[in-house]
Amino acid sequence: MKSIESEPYADDARYNLGVCQMQLEDYEAAAASFSALVGDGSKPDPEEQDEAAENNAIDTEARYGRAMCYAMLGDWEAAIADYTVCIDRGYELAQCYAQRAQVYAALGDKEQYESDLQLAQEYEEKEE
Repeated sequence: MKSIESEPYADDARYNLGVCQMQLEDYEAAAASFSALVGDGSKPDPEEQDEAAENNAIDTEARYGRAMCYAMLGDWEAAIADYTVCIDRGYELAQCYAQRAQVYAALGDKEQYESDLQLAQEYEEKEE
């Protein structure tokens, strides 16, 4: 916990803490750890573009982890929202579509489930 409070690796340490919490199946704690890394969605100052790009990558990875936690907790709408942001950013498309499809299946939304599953398969084929 000490390294989370200090720079320069605080974000990496918090992300890794979230991953460890997920492995321990403490999804609430993991979601909180990932949430601490998620930005407010505001547009960065152009002079801070490099830092903003790095923060966006951390934000996206944290959203992906948080989406998995939300799905495990049964918070379907929150999981869909985070998976959607990841998809919009082009992050792990095959995985995000497949996992979001499972959330739609849990909600009983057959149309969205089938659509996302098809997209997951298409992106998986592209990655091969």
